[in-house]
Amino acid sequence: MRLHSIQALAGILLALLGGTGSALGQAITVRVLTDSLRTPVAGAIVRLLDGPRTVAQGLTNSAGRVMLRAPRPGGYWLKVGRIGFLTPPPWPIELAAGQDQQIDLRVSGDRVNLPPLTVEGERRCGTMADSGAVAALLWEQIRQALIATQLTQEGDRFFTTTLFTRELTRSRAIRAERWLPGRAGTGRPFVSAPPAELARNGFVIEEGDSVTYYAPDAPLLLSDPFVSTHCFRAIGAPGRLSGQIGLAFEPAGHRSVADIAGVLWVDRASTELRSLEYRYTDAELIPAGAEAGGRILFQRLPTGEWFVRDWAIRMPDIARRAGGGGAVVPSGRDSLRGYYERGGIAEPLGAAASEVVRSTLTGMIYDSLSRHGLAGVVVRVAGAADTAVTDSVGAFSLSVPVSGSRVVVLRHRLLDLPPEHNSLTTELTPGKATPILLATPSPESLIGPFCPKETGGGRLIGLTAPVAGKAPGEFSIEARWYDTNTMAVLHESFRRTNGDAHGLWAFCDLPPGTQVTVRQLDGRKVLATRTAFIRRGATLWLDLGAPEPR
Repeated sequence: MRLHSIQALAGILLALLGGTGSALGQAITVRVLTDSLRTPVAGAIVRLLDGPRTVAQGLTNSAGRVMLRAPRPGGYWLKVGRIGFLTPPPWPIELAAGQDQQIDLRVSGDRVNLPPLTVEGERRCGTMADSGAVAALLWEQIRQALIATQLTQEGDRFFTTTLFTRELTRSRAIRAERWLPGRAGTGRPFVSAPPAELARNGFVIEEGDSVTYYAPDAPLLLSDPFVSTHCFRAIGAPGRLSGQIGLAFEPAGHRSVADIAGVLWVDRASTELRSLEYRYTDAELIPAGAEAGGRILFQRLPTGEWFVRDWAIRMPDIARRAGGGGAVVPSGRDSLRGYYERGGIAEPLGAAASEVVRSTLTGMIYDSLSRHGLAGVVVRVAGAADTAVTDSVGAFSLSVPVSGSRVVVLRHRLLDLPPEHNSLTTELTPGKATPILLATPSPESLIGPFCPKETGGGRLIGLTAPVAGKAPGEFSIEARWYDTNTMAVLHESFRRTNGDAHGLWAFCDLPPGTQVTVRQLDGRKVLATRTAFIRRGATLWLDLGAPEPR
């Protein structure tokens, strides 16, 4: 069962050219200004309330204005929300039939201050009304960011969206990757299931020969069915998310369908929503230990608009085994082959280059095989066009116009050896440098499958020299050395083996204190020759494709 489908990543994933056109009725144009300087406030959420019910809402533009339409004449309330600022009391307003009004609302600059989180918050289920002081403050800021994302989707902002698909190994290294050409437009490329349907049926559904993975979107996270079926608590952030605080959620105890658990991460200083990380839970279709889930990264523009900058969903690639009667059914005998990952990167059209603060990735790639820095590694950040190449000591520096949790892709044949080290995830911060340190697999970790037993002799492992049009396993590798037999006569010994799919080859239990000549053969043709001195109990590395040492 190789093909998995995505029916979500909608709503918050792409902006919409929304709206149903101008409706007849009572209109009110609201201008939001700061209380002190009377400067326009962009990106404020203005809601028109009929009692507890929101009948219209919108985001203020760069001039601080937004127009709302009421469904009927009568009395209403206007409520203004700003991310990072305290919410003022609502303003009453009376709208006459067919009347268009204009009103200025002045809001204070009192900021929200998140109290210190000395211990993790108490777990509250089914409601956010009594979830603890820190959790309640977090939810109000998160809620406003999600509403702003929805409103941006329903506005006239266009985006360039680039979609990708990846095949990952079990260790989540990138095995293959494909990017589709970016396209500009609006609209939702995926259809999200209604929140009530997800609450009833779950987030992982088997339909015939395929499995559908549903992912969370803004309408879902804001919905009563989601809140009523999940528990929430405030948590601290790990080191990689320093300066952030999280609102964790998990299914309520009575849930019996596949669900999601995760964390909404908020910047502590600005109280802006940064990301959502989630995983699938209680899914019988997913083998134990499989890390199925996804991520969604949010970004705010200076105009006050919000959008999803980056998203991905990770689905297991499962090898199903036939059960009784030959039927292919989920069972404990299922095995995890790896993962499929699908997602995209969105760029707002019309955003000035000055609005994007670049992040910097610096680092060192160490060659555990040669005990030196690894030169020639191509480094890039998924979603950015820029690349860097490590220098002679394995160092690099790369500036990119993206931030948040990012996949760093590294291309070098030594990094593709098992266990693969050709990708990693790190947190990028605009205006700051993020360091990484990575090493290739050691000779000891590579030779284990070839030489499982310790014998006291020497061991030799290496790579074949690459040849265009030839697979690494097509070549013979020969090791020759001289030793003495029982009659003290000098005798030449040799062994032969073949490279595996990666080009790895190995010789075990070689006699210590001897010099071994290793040759790569294509039939009788010698393609490469190297020598190595064997030491007792030592594992030596020999790359037949590397330049000869001088």
